[in-house]
Amino acid sequence: KTLAVPLVMGNVDSCGCVDNLHCDDTCFTEDLAHAALVEQGERTKSTSESPWLLGESCLVPLSGGLRELPHDSDVNYDRLVQLLDCWRILEAETLLLKIVKEHPDDAEVLLQSLIVKSLIQRVREYDVVGQLMEEMMQQCGAIQTCYQDSDCRLWLKSDGSQFVCLGAVNFDVPLHECLVAVNEIDLVHHWNTLLSTSPELLGARHMLRHVTRSHPNIMMFTFESIVETLRFVNTNYGSLVERIRSDFPVNGLSVSDPDWFVKRIELTCDQVWIPRGGTSKGTLLVVQSMIDIGFSPPGVVANFLCNQFMPNFVRDLRKAVRLVRDGEDDTWRNRLQQDASGFYNTLRQAEKVAKCR
Repeated sequence: KTLAVPLVMGNVDSCGCVDNLHCDDTCFTEDLAHAALVEQGERTKSTSESPWLLGESCLVPLSGGLRELPHDSDVNYDRLVQLLDCWRILEAETLLLKIVKEHPDDAEVLLQSLIVKSLIQRVREYDVVGQLMEEMMQQCGAIQTCYQDSDCRLWLKSDGSQFVCLGAVNFDVPLHECLVAVNEIDLVHHWNTLLSTSPELLGARHMLRHVTRSHPNIMMFTFESIVETLRFVNTNYGSLVERIRSDFPVNGLSVSDPDWFVKRIELTCDQVWIPRGGTSKGTLLVVQSMIDIGFSPPGVVANFLCNQFMPNFVRDLRKAVRLVRDGEDDTWRNRLQQDASGFYNTLRQAEKVAKCR
C-alpha cells in the first residue's frame, strides 16, 4: 500500500511544491522518494509473477465464482465477498492475506477460485499505477513542457495518432472538495467545456467503480469515449488512486457502436490525488494520460491538442474544484453534504491519515 509515496517529478517536490514554489514543509529528498518507488516496483514485480493471475480476456465479475469458495463458518469469507461487491479492492486484499494465514489448508482452493483471481488482477492494476508513476519521473526530462504556471506543469508528446500527457497540479482545497467536480457525473458538462452533455452512466454505479460514455468535441471532430473508472482509497498513506481506461473487462455490458462520423478513442489515464498532509492544506494531483484518437490529425488539430487541449482542461478543472465554496448556487455544496454514496466521507478519512504524515 505504498503507492502514493511522496514524489519528486521534474520540478515537483515531494511535498507538492511546483517549480520552486516552496512551502514550509521539509521536502523529501529525491533518494527517499526513489527508494519508496523502488519498493513499490518490487511489489509490482512479485505480483506480476504470481501463478494465480488471469489474462485480461479471462476476467470475470468480482461476484463470479462465489460458489467455489471454501465452505467455512468464518465470517471473514462473507466479509471478503462484501468488500469485493463494493469494489474495496485494497481492503479485500488485506483480508485475503489474513484468511490465507488463518486457514492455510484452504489457501490452495481459495487462490484458485475465480473471485480471488479477479481480485488479484484488480490489485495488479493498482500496482501498475505505481510502476507507471516511477517511469513518469524518468520521462519528464525528455518530454517538452506544454504549459506551466506557479501551481501546474504539463508535459505532452505526440506520435501520429497517440498523445501522452504528464502533469502535476496543485489545488488549494482538500481532497474531498476536489472530487466533487468529477464525481457528480450529471454536473460535469457545467464545467467541462469539451462536453455539451454530461457523460452517460453505463451499468450499475458503485462508489469506487463506474463505466461512462461521453462525447467530447475537439474543434471540428466529435469523439466517443467509453471508460471504466476504478478507484483505490489508500488509508495507510492517505491518498486516492484512479485508473481510468477504455480497455476494461466488459463482463456482459452491452456497448453499441458509435454513430457515423464519431470516432471512438482509446484512453488510459492514471491519477494519484495526494492530500498535502501534515499541517499543510491543499491537494496535489499527479496524472499520466495516454490517448489514441485512431488517426493522424491535421497539423492544426495536433497543435491544438498539444498546446491548448490539456491546459484548457486543467483550467476548467481548477475552476470546478472551487464551485463547492464559490459556486453561485448551492448545487455543488448540497451534493457534498448529501454524500449519497459515502464517497466524500471516505476521502475525509484519507485526509485524516494524511495529517499524521
